[in-house]
Amino acid sequence: MMYKDYMGALTACDELMQQRTKYLMDILKVKGDIHMLSSDYKSAEKVYEIVLKKYRLVWAVFNMGKVYFYTRRFMDARTTFRSLIDENDMFIPAYDWLARTLEELGDKKGAQSVLEEAIRISPKAIFRQRALGTVSFKNKDFDMAESSFKQAVKLGKTSVFKESSDYTQLAKVFVKKNDTAHALSMIEEVKADFSDSDEVLLQATLIEGHIYAETDRHDKSLESLREAERILKKLDNKIPPELAIEISETYIKFGEKEKGMELIKYVVMNNHSDNDVINKVQETFRGLGMADEGIDFVAETKGEIIGVNNKGVDLINKGMLEEAINLFEKAADGLPSNFIININALRAIVGYMHKNGRDDRYLYKCEKYIERINDIDPNNMKFLQLVDRYNAIKCTESSAAEVY
Repeated sequence: MMYKDYMGALTACDELMQQRTKYLMDILKVKGDIHMLSSDYKSAEKVYEIVLKKYRLVWAVFNMGKVYFYTRRFMDARTTFRSLIDENDMFIPAYDWLARTLEELGDKKGAQSVLEEAIRISPKAIFRQRALGTVSFKNKDFDMAESSFKQAVKLGKTSVFKESSDYTQLAKVFVKKNDTAHALSMIEEVKADFSDSDEVLLQATLIEGHIYAETDRHDKSLESLREAERILKKLDNKIPPELAIEISETYIKFGEKEKGMELIKYVVMNNHSDNDVINKVQETFRGLGMADEGIDFVAETKGEIIGVNNKGVDLINKGMLEEAINLFEKAADGLPSNFIININALRAIVGYMHKNGRDDRYLYKCEKYIERINDIDPNNMKFLQLVDRYNAIKCTESSAAEVY
């Protein structure tokens, strides 16, 4: 598991289970953990069903709730996490997951209430304070959001879990409360505490620009936008999608719609299958008064990527692997963060070598896609299986090596 050889770990579990060991439940727990780590929720569910048919073990119930959550069965997840709290009101992780579930169901008030209850029991958990601050902000309960983010900042000062977002979110709370002085003070604090991170400086500069815009200091606001552009170029556009969306919104607000739409298109194309990112894009369009235009824009952009991907998969299924490689390579070069496009590029190349034998030119190309996917979803089981096949091909001797 430590080396992410999940297939090997599962094989080891199965071998142990065949020995009729008294540690069956422990092995099943490990097996379930492996499936959860690799996002194979269907297999994880089967493991937890085996356990729960014998015993109602808390870890199995809790993990089954997480399976329900990840497979979007939110009503079942809500029932599961609520039952754990009813049985033991000190089981704090169940509160966190119940809150996440309620938020997915659209009950943000309920999510906030659950987190407030958890905070009363365990106030020094930085992740919980951060979650409460986030949902309170969405509920426009800015007093609670201020309190929570202040606690998160305070706890983070001496924690490895310190995050710049706690500072920037607190600055946004102050903006909403028309407390410009404290908002700008937080921006200066985050710039000082995270001075070695261009990404943080970019986000802080954007918020600074919004603050100046809100107070009609347009010259200072434009100055912040140009500084943000300079940092963005320095980062070579390699930033999280949420931050890219924020920059797009800023461009559009400042009358540079073409730049904003270009950047937001790049975000959608690289994350077309990520519902959280797409929802954030649509939410941004709504906030800009561009809801209908946003719906059409996202649908059209997603359609482009889905069309390319479907064509490439069809070529793979027909055995036209060289054509599939050419198609996916062109697409992946422009979409380095798109999981589906990059994994299918890897799939086509590995499939070609499996059929035709080792080719070092293609092995070299595989490394690029493996590196990219490692940054996106390193525990994905399909990806790990492709890496296993790549490694097996890489270990075979080429015909040139056999001559010597």
